[in-house]
Amino acid sequence: MRPRLLCVAVLTLGVALTGCAVSVPAATSTGPATATATATGEATEATPTPTPTPTQTAVVFPRCEDLIPIELLQQNFSTDVVAYTDGGGWTIGQLLPGPVARSAVEKAERAVDCGWGVRGGSDGGVHAAVLELPAGVRDELVSALRAADGYTEAAIEGFTIFTSAVHGEIADGAVGYAFEGTTWLAIVGNSKEAAMQSAYLPAAVAALRAANAG
Repeated sequence: MRPRLLCVAVLTLGVALTGCAVSVPAATSTGPATATATATGEATEATPTPTPTPTQTAVVFPRCEDLIPIELLQQNFSTDVVAYTDGGGWTIGQLLPGPVARSAVEKAERAVDCGWGVRGGSDGGVHAAVLELPAGVRDELVSALRAADGYTEAAIEGFTIFTSAVHGEIADGAVGYAFEGTTWLAIVGNSKEAAMQSAYLPAAVAALRAANAG
């Protein structure tokens, strides 16, 4: 069957134009629309709302008096130990052995530096720091420690630790590191390596845990 022709007249700018168009039955809706039509006639899907990324909470650094209790320093360093408010004129970066460790201190995003010496003055001392490192700096430091001679690697409550004896011009000592995520605990001073492993590092790890509890 031929489609019926519907003739229409269109007036444009005062001129009558006559034409014929094919009569097409109106489209019948078969259900609810599942997409939104744009001005060009193309269907577009709704853009999903991105899930917000949780904000990472900054690690709380413990106070120096909590990092290594004075009792442990009296037992493993000197009975006349005193805390330095200014680190005794030294920073952890000046005292750590090895260029990679010292460079990591300089690149730290945050740091707290603590120091203890002997009442009345002495060349000996113990220094400790809590530092937040960029991930790449941490990875470089851990790789260097694993490749270096003389370091013992172990674990304390989820922290990766490294300890080593340090031979000095005046007196020998030890260094100890603990890593969790990008947080780095560093301790160096005139104490035995065993004190790093059994006293100083466990105390520092516990202090960091307590500062971030809850």
